[in-house]
Amino acid sequence: EPLFRSYVAWCGELAESLNTGTPWVMCNGASANNTINTCNGCDCSEYADNHAKKFSGQPLMWTELWQKHENWGNAQFERDPRDIAYVVAQWIAKGGSHFNYYMWHGGNNYERFAAAGITQFYQDNAVLHSDGTRNEPKFTHLGTLHHLLGDNSYLLLHGNVTVSPLSYWDGTENRWDKAPDQLAYEFKLKGKSLSFLVNSAATPAFVSVMYHGKNVTLHNHSVVILDSSLTPIYDTYETPVLFSSQAYDVRGDALAWMAWHDACNASTCPLLQQIRSSSPLEQIKVTKDVTEYLWYRTNVTVHKTGALKLTIGTITSNHIIVYLDGKLQDQFSNDSPSYGKIKAFLTLNVSSEGIHQLDVLSVSVGIQ
Repeated sequence: EPLFRSYVAWCGELAESLNTGTPWVMCNGASANNTINTCNGCDCSEYADNHAKKFSGQPLMWTELWQKHENWGNAQFERDPRDIAYVVAQWIAKGGSHFNYYMWHGGNNYERFAAAGITQFYQDNAVLHSDGTRNEPKFTHLGTLHHLLGDNSYLLLHGNVTVSPLSYWDGTENRWDKAPDQLAYEFKLKGKSLSFLVNSAATPAFVSVMYHGKNVTLHNHSVVILDSSLTPIYDTYETPVLFSSQAYDVRGDALAWMAWHDACNASTCPLLQQIRSSSPLEQIKVTKDVTEYLWYRTNVTVHKTGALKLTIGTITSNHIIVYLDGKLQDQFSNDSPSYGKIKAFLTLNVSSEGIHQLDVLSVSVGIQ
């Protein structure tokens, strides 16, 4: 812990010594005294609630609004645009002055530049797909919110804000009641106002609230924004009926698959070096990440026949393929981008006792 704190302080001192004239931020954890502490996450509302006490005098900033990058082996993830709009609107209502998307444009992960286990699409579920086309209705729904916030930025940054609990209709007791899950944030400046009616409750599906004598319906986990005349101008729950325009035009004839033996050998290909060792060597130390593949070969003496278990220690984001006497036996896959030591459990089908050639092909899915 002391070493960690010293390192954080050193980072802050280094940033300050550069004399760039711009503020520095440190996100998602500890921060140096001369930097601005910011939040990273899917929902930073709890961070916003405690920010003023922990970081008095600092602006409320959200540097990474997470969606999710695409991992090999997993189904594509799509974060609901209603959920994103809800956390953004709630963040602004609570005094947020800045936020960034991670990501707005899905981007591309050429080779393995981003991290281990991540596809070339990187984050195709973002507001803009990896190929730059709009991801609807996410693009229009969030774009409308941002235009609204931009048009009212002066009011939101300089206006006086009042926070008050909303009265909601309790259908069980047939009466109006109040609860901490429904709050009104009213921004006022020079006769103009903008109100954020926030419902942070997960259930029921919707509630009816009373605001300045006006009955407003709020869905669960939603924000309704009202203008000066108390007219609803945006509802995070109501998305436009639009669909993505992605289309793929496949041209040409069907692919003709071919196979051949590579003439490459140790003398003609510098990468094909044979290294002898009494024990397996760590892959990256051998390949220097010039190639994703490393072939291990050894002889094993087997005293049993049938299905035998083989356990190999490895790390996450790695694939392993095993052969016995040149015949494919089993394979193991792990595509997790999170670093960790794991064990690969494989099966060898042995038909006879004695000495056999064991080949293991290790395939890296990126550097951890």
